[in-house]
Amino acid sequence: MYFKYKVMIELTLPYYGLTFYKKENGSFNVQSSNHRSLAIYIYIYRYKEDVQMLLSDINLALSGQFNQIEDPSWGGDLGGDVYSGIINSNITFTVLTDYDSIDYPLLDIQNIFTSWLAFIS
Repeated sequence: MYFKYKVMIELTLPYYGLTFYKKENGSFNVQSSNHRSLAIYIYIYRYKEDVQMLLSDINLALSGQFNQIEDPSWGGDLGGDVYSGIINSNITFTVLTDYDSIDYPLLDIQNIFTSWLAFIS
């Protein structure tokens, strides 16, 4: 099972064109060749505790316990732009910005943030 899960994670990042990297000053960054809003949304979560809390809610939704999530909305701002993510039951995760709204499979978001957590840890 571990191998299958690891392969799923490794395939998810390239699918969305996501690259994680560490700057010379030690800060973490993320970029995407084709999902800029998603990359910026991920970047907002630079603290391990925040990522762990988001993943906890995603895990609840994926295990059919959506009703135990206190608030399915997650967000922040960057440079005056507001970025929000909404866990929609156990199927999708919507990334909302000032200029677009994109639905992603919730399992993909789980894989992406699991990778991001490992990277920033």
